[in-house]
Amino acid sequence: MLDDIHSESLAQCLVRLRPQRQLTVLPSVPLTRGDIVEIQGPHTSGKSHLVYLLAITCILPPSHLDVIFDGWGHSAVVMDTDGSFSIARFAHLLRQHIDRLFPNTYSREQVMQEIFTASLTRLHVFWPNSTSQLAATICHLPAHLASKYPGQEIGMIAIDSMSAFHWQDRFTVEQLRQLPTSTIPGGIFAPSRPDAPLSSVLLALQDILKVHRSLVILANWGLNKNNTVPPVGGIMLYNQHLRQFPELWGGPHTPSPVHDTSIPITLTHRITMGNPVVAQNRIGVIVGQDADTGDHSATGSPTVIHAVVHKKTDVTDYFTLCISGDIVEAN
Repeated sequence: MLDDIHSESLAQCLVRLRPQRQLTVLPSVPLTRGDIVEIQGPHTSGKSHLVYLLAITCILPPSHLDVIFDGWGHSAVVMDTDGSFSIARFAHLLRQHIDRLFPNTYSREQVMQEIFTASLTRLHVFWPNSTSQLAATICHLPAHLASKYPGQEIGMIAIDSMSAFHWQDRFTVEQLRQLPTSTIPGGIFAPSRPDAPLSSVLLALQDILKVHRSLVILANWGLNKNNTVPPVGGIMLYNQHLRQFPELWGGPHTPSPVHDTSIPITLTHRITMGNPVVAQNRIGVIVGQDADTGDHSATGSPTVIHAVVHKKTDVTDYFTLCISGDIVEAN
């Protein structure tokens, strides 16, 4: 009978009742704590730069003196699974973002440096080398931050990317299939389903969401194009290539009418990034993106990337991500 009565811890109650500010960085797509967002797209489609933009807004304060930054002032945690997160690039974008918003005053440089330093202390980057390390890091994250940085709230957790260990996990799954069930290794971070290594990661995220209601960002590769539906707004959609990945149930383009109840969390938004639109200079040379590295900041001209957002409410929104050497912004 007690199982039928709703219950929650005091920490969960305080999080639920606390007023929630929205991240208004994406036009027409306000994000709030507790949302679970997938960012999918092909290589060099701006997924990591969108993570930069969301993290900058998370760690900036709501305001300072009379300057409105419209941030959360909370911790942003980035799980850099594929080694693409550039601290130098992020710091440069953060400083330029503060510079554009802060007025010219006699103490401008000193105050800007204080805001910059305080904001960077709220950024935490981890580099797990496997799915099990990723799950373990997420599981121990609240205790680690509480001991090292008391008073900081976990406003956002971004995993860039969820696909980094895809081939490694597929190899592991093939090995496990050849073993008797009784010999499959277990442990606290072993997946609840050996055929779905991501299950331990999703369960760890579920536990954090219960208490902290962080905004969760899941960057994901776009590998398999969905040829069964036409492009939306000229943007190609993708089939999910990961086993037991959260889905946008109830939203448009749901891949299957059967909901997998073993998946502990579901998406609230799916953002699909299109291919970058690059300009050409007078001699026909492509600018705005380095052809070898995919670095959108390598040349002076901005790169424009169109994106489509699907929600559970069947509402489709669009925005444009503009990336240059000094700026990343969504319009």
